[in-house]
Amino acid sequence: MSDSRAPQITTIIPTFRRPQFLHRAIASVLAQTYPNFKVRIYDNASGDETKDIVAQFTASDPRVSYFCHPTSLGTGQRNFAYAQREIDTPYFSFLSDDDVVLPQFFETALAALERRENVMFAAGSTFEMTPTGEVLLITLSDWPREGVYEPPDALFQMLRGDHPCWPAVLFRTRVIEEVGLLAADCTIQDLEYELRVAARFPVYVTRKPCGIFTRHAAGITANMDAGWLEDYADLARRFAAEPVLDPRARRAVSNALASLAARRAVELAATALMRGDYAAARDAARFVGSRLHRPALAASMSLGAAACRVFPPLKGVVRSIASVVASIRRQSSVNRFRARAAPGVTREISGYRSYLDLPALQR
Repeated sequence: MSDSRAPQITTIIPTFRRPQFLHRAIASVLAQTYPNFKVRIYDNASGDETKDIVAQFTASDPRVSYFCHPTSLGTGQRNFAYAQREIDTPYFSFLSDDDVVLPQFFETALAALERRENVMFAAGSTFEMTPTGEVLLITLSDWPREGVYEPPDALFQMLRGDHPCWPAVLFRTRVIEEVGLLAADCTIQDLEYELRVAARFPVYVTRKPCGIFTRHAAGITANMDAGWLEDYADLARRFAAEPVLDPRARRAVSNALASLAARRAVELAATALMRGDYAAARDAARFVGSRLHRPALAASMSLGAAACRVFPPLKGVVRSIASVVASIRRQSSVNRFRARAAPGVTREISGYRSYLDLPALQR
């Protein structure tokens, strides 16, 4: 591992009007066991106390810097893409303002990247939690092993619905020269970029917990709409012509992306029905029929939406089914994590909940 005292890692934290979460995110980076990094906060014109919160850190730690856009860029994805252009260290990571990194993330990921120069990112497990610390999912629990995945093996693992989550991904900056910058207007920006990298280069994964992703009502992923589905379909079309893959792999990736899009459409429709948004449920069904060419599934979704509208108590049935599916997925994920955790890794989830504690902000 590099022993240079110059910053080796840049952590980018885009933010918009979440100063208390931002405080927690910055503090989690500053608690890393590996010290040679810098933290850059990119404020999307919040117009609140965000600047003052960051000033508490910049006053005492020169590794923290702050930039505020004079006007909003419109979306968080554009803020991520803007910030990526300014990276000047050998490695970088992204952190949403409401997520946290665990203390040994940099140390763990950097060791993996320095062992093989052609590995373009290293990823650890991420706990997906509610703000109160309830575990919803543990990423990478479905992957068959730890270590290096040669292309396109990691790509296929991600398309099973378990891709690395950004709080626990460290990129080699050279990847920007090799595959380009983030897609600024893509709603599934993280998945798109990871797939682009994994199609061309080896990646490293470890099941060691390295980050926490919080899912809450104000989060981007909690407000998925038809635009997200269109991006899945566009990605499937792109990979159907991806030149670095052989014809068989292109077909397999395109089909896997279409299947993932169908799953997301069903999830979107179910969520819409539970809140009584029948139009959104019908839009999801139309997407499955017209863009994914799956008429049987589309017809079933349309029938379900119509039935819930005519007989509203059916929404309770949808809610119960969704709850059972989520519970099974959650428990399976936790069980696999506990069974496969390396020696020395805390297996009890309660041991990680304290990282979500919010600070009492100075005013």
